[in-house]
Amino acid sequence: MEISRELSSALMSTSAKECAADTIIRLSTLDGEVYPPYLQFIISPLMHSELVEDHELATKVADFSLAVAPDSLKECFGRTKSMELEHKKVIDMFGRYPHRNDKLGRESTPEEIEWLASDDLPAWAKSQ
Repeated sequence: MEISRELSSALMSTSAKECAADTIIRLSTLDGEVYPPYLQFIISPLMHSELVEDHELATKVADFSLAVAPDSLKECFGRTKSMELEHKKVIDMFGRYPHRNDKLGRESTPEEIEWLASDDLPAWAKSQ
């Protein structure tokens, strides 16, 4: 199975998260043939989604990548999982990313405004 050809074809016809999910399913059947750093790229579009189910999948991919990663990459992959859990916490609280509201023309709730003004706001939310 040539994953790069299948992935390239899939990217032309599906969304990033659908492609990621399809790739995960295909990779999970390749015993011993998963290149762990590729899994980190699969997590990114899922992590930036505002859908709870995408974050559940991203967490599963993070767990899987930690399980198959060599020791030299476990610390890095652990940070990716921590970042995903931080993103998921925001989605669980608000159902969306409040820092995107202005750019998307959405009205912020009082709770979102309070969170956006908080000293505990994650750096990735401040950069938006």
